[in-house]
Amino acid sequence: MFLRHLMIAAAAFALALIQKTLIEPSSSIAADATLALVVALVLTFRFTEAATAAVASALVHETMSVGPAGQTVVMTAITVAALIFLYTRVFTDLSLAGFVAMTAVAFLFWRGLHGAADALAASLRGTGQPSVSALARSLRLVSGLAVQMIFGAIALAIVRKRDRTSH
Repeated sequence: MFLRHLMIAAAAFALALIQKTLIEPSSSIAADATLALVVALVLTFRFTEAATAAVASALVHETMSVGPAGQTVVMTAITVAALIFLYTRVFTDLSLAGFVAMTAVAFLFWRGLHGAADALAASLRGTGQPSVSALARSLRLVSGLAVQMIFGAIALAIVRKRDRTSH
């Protein structure tokens, strides 16, 4: 059990490093690979492993960001709690509709928390939000959601394959 959690944490840590060093700087798409792993683990009823992956990735994000300490950890904890609640109360089985809905909710919730934190930080600093057109923001959100679905499908396929080979 401990080894399985350690492997999940290592995978999430590696994904978060790739996210922060390769994907984010070179892309304007707002998808998150570690969020896809967390959703895949929740969809396979592996809630403690999802929390482990979320904490590992949040710690990488915390160490590589200039935001307030603990901000990413809190946003990640809220997102994971919301995902577990939704999956155990609303989307109770693994289906295509459940996958699409959970991935979309996770992505929009995650981006919403980041947007709210950025807006709050900008207002406290006294600087305004960067002027980006609504069309550009919408296109970034839609393209990010599309890429998030792809990340999610890959993560879910890997998690389910590991489940089948470990039994």
